[in-house]
Order: sequence, then C-alpha cells, then structure tokens
Amino acid sequence: MSEPTRLFPYYFPTTAVFVDDSPSFLRSLALELPEELAFQTFEHAEIALERINRTPSAPPLYQRCFTQIGLPGASADGTEKLIHLDLSQIELEISNTDRFQEVSVVVVDFD
Repeated sequence: MSEPTRLFPYYFPTTAVFVDDSPSFLRSLALELPEELAFQTFEHAEIALERINRTPSAPPLYQRCFTQIGLPGASADGTEKLIHLDLSQIELEISNTDRFQEVSVVVVDFD
C-alpha cells in the first residue's frame, strides 16, 4: 500500500483545478471565486490530466530539510536518532513561488 498524500501547511496556497465541459459555466465560476484563490479551469479532461500529472521538480520540503542521523551507541532497534533541520532549505522554499503551482484540489463535472 502506498503512503497517503499529505498536504503540508507550507504549501498554501496551492492550485485548485476545475474541469467542466461547459465553457460558460467555467467563465461564470471564475468570476465567483475569490481573487486570492489560485485556480485553473479546463474544458478538456485530457489537458487537465496533463496539468495535474506534472511531476514536481524537487522532492517535498520535509525530505529536503529533515535528515535522521543515528546516534553513536544507539539502541539496536534504532529508535534513538538525531534529526537535523536544514533551515536554508526552508528559506529557499519561502522564496520559491513555483511551490504554489502544486495541485491540491480537483473538482470535476464532466459528461
């Protein structure tokens, strides 16, 4: 079983994707959504899937900034570990505006 997808708080705001085969509905929806919401609309499911399935260019932040290091003399079961936090990775993430392009919500109404 694969690990469940997690949405971490430092990704906010992420992008919401709306897929509908009605162009007029998508236009009216775009007018109703708050301007601070990052979203994209698609009339064609194939194009939406291409956008959704784009692979991220970097591993998730938690994989880049946290490192577990075994302690000398740690117990045999490996439960004693030191966690190293690389704050420079968090600083880089803060200035990375591409992080907001990650899709976290998909709403589909497609015949």
